[in-house]
Amino acid sequence: MGKETKQISIRVLVMLVPTYIVAYISGAMIYVMPMLAVCTLIAANLFNSEEIENRVDEDGGADGDSSEGGEQDG
Repeated sequence: MGKETKQISIRVLVMLVPTYIVAYISGAMIYVMPMLAVCTLIAANLFNSEEIENRVDEDGGADGDSSEGGEQDG
């Protein structure tokens, strides 16, 4: 089991277990929806934001074109 699969499993459990417990105990949907929203926020913030990779285009020049030479022919 990979690291990503383990993290997704933990997030799903954090969202579903409390939600189903609240649904079972209360028997009312009015308590389940806020519980699901709160658990989703908690699960989204469980792990570092290092998972997000910033992508930078390194091919472009300073003025935005893709020429690396500097002067253009013409």
